[in-house]
Amino acid sequence: MTTSVTNTAAAPASKLLTTVTAGGNYVEWFTKGLSAFTLAGPVLVNLRALESNALANATVGVEIAVCAADGTSPTVWGYTLHGGEVTTSEAAYQFFVAGDDVAVTNGQRIRIRIYTDDSSAAAM
Repeated sequence: MTTSVTNTAAAPASKLLTTVTAGGNYVEWFTKGLSAFTLAGPVLVNLRALESNALANATVGVEIAVCAADGTSPTVWGYTLHGGEVTTSEAAYQFFVAGDDVAVTNGQRIRIRIYTDDSSAAAM
């Protein structure tokens, strides 16, 4: 489990990478080096989140990318927003991320990033 804090932005906002602390380093996860396979969707995301203020009007999103063994040269495979507004109580949000089938070669890694963006009901 990782706990993070991300500041919202004036609306309408571009998606904001989740950070460890307000304005801090980005949170991203990498798999170990993988054996060759085809990445094909959909991938079920189960993410827990909350907003500190009901007026934040934020939602969460996830990006999945394929990277080189050292984590460089990411190719984004899929990105999806949950869409609905996150509540002020921690809750689970489930949604799918999918993209076109992509061949992952030996040693490549998957990178996962979490984003905050305007909810579908209102801007941040």
